[in-house]
Parts: sequence; C-alpha cells; structure tokens
Amino acid sequence: MSSTGVQGPIDQAAARTGEPPVTSGRPHVFRRRYLIDWRAQLAGSVLSILVVVVLLVIVNVVLYQLGTVTTAAIADLAPDLAASLHQRDLLRVKVTLGCSIGLLAAFVFLRIVETHNIHGAAYNLARRLRELADGRLDVSARLRRSDQLHPLAEAFNEAVERLRQDAANEIALLEECAARAAGDPELSATLRGLARKKREALG
Repeated sequence: MSSTGVQGPIDQAAARTGEPPVTSGRPHVFRRRYLIDWRAQLAGSVLSILVVVVLLVIVNVVLYQLGTVTTAAIADLAPDLAASLHQRDLLRVKVTLGCSIGLLAAFVFLRIVETHNIHGAAYNLARRLRELADGRLDVSARLRRSDQLHPLAEAFNEAVERLRQDAANEIALLEECAARAAGDPELSATLRGLARKKREALG
C-alpha cells in the first residue's frame, strides 16, 4: 500500500496538534517548524559543519597570506603606496570573511533542511504510532515527497490496514453472534456494544 493513502481523521488529528497535515504528492504543504528535534538535527550536522568551518579558515588564511606577500612586494617597490595597500588588504579580509560567514550560514540552513526531512518524518510516524497505541485504527502515515522514511510509512500503513481488516472481521463476527444470541438480550447487547466500540475505532 502506498504512503499516499489519506484518511479524513488524520487531518483532524493534525488540527488538534497544531500542525498542518503532512502529505506526499502535495509539495505546497509545509511543516511550520524546521527544527523538529533541534538537538538531534544539529548533532547530526556538527561534523559536516566543522569540516566546512576548517576549510573556510584554511581558504581565508591562504588568501590572506597571498595578499600580504603581494602587498609587501609592491610596498618594497613603492613605499608611498604602503598605506593604500594596507587599506586594500583590510577591505579584502572583510569581504572574504563576510562571504565565508554567508557560505557557512547557507550550509547550516541546507543541513537543517536535509535533517528536517528525516526527523520530521520520524516525528510524524511516532505520532501516528501513539495514536495507534491509543486504539485508533483510522490513522494513516502520510509523508511529503521530499521526506525520508517512506518505506517505514508504507509498512506502517500496510500494518494498519491489516488491523482494520481484522477489526472488520471481528465486528462482523460479533454482530453475527449478537443476532444468534437474540434470546439473551443482555448478552446480545454486550456483543453489539463491543462491535460498536470496534467500529468507532475504525473511524
């Protein structure tokens, strides 16, 4: 079964939790928060962020060294230009640092977006599992196209569908038993009550 299966009660559950429904196949629907589990998301990105920081530091140091060597050579030939060359070096350092900070910020943002596709999907599946543990069989895991964990969502939906089928079979059996127990009103009412509860769980 595909993870794109949609059930109306899921939209109601999303409304209760204050989040928009999470769907696949509808890219215009977004989660409100990119940091679903900020500690786990940032922890998973620390190594790659540190690598980028080290590379940017190396690039900045190399560019600075090359610039100072060039400035020193020119200043030896034209000492009267030393002050203007120094100002140019300072401007170059500021521009390089600004670009490096911008690149680092863009990389961190992209990493958060990438981890969001994993942790957001995991959060969604965990919420559906809690609803299933509460006895609700009208749940369905729906992930966005860009999310990870689609195989898990599909397996979850298949398991829920099997539970729904089993519940439907139990309802039919309870109603049949209730009909056969018509001579015992109390037993018949009990059986019909059990069938009604299971039908409510199906949604």
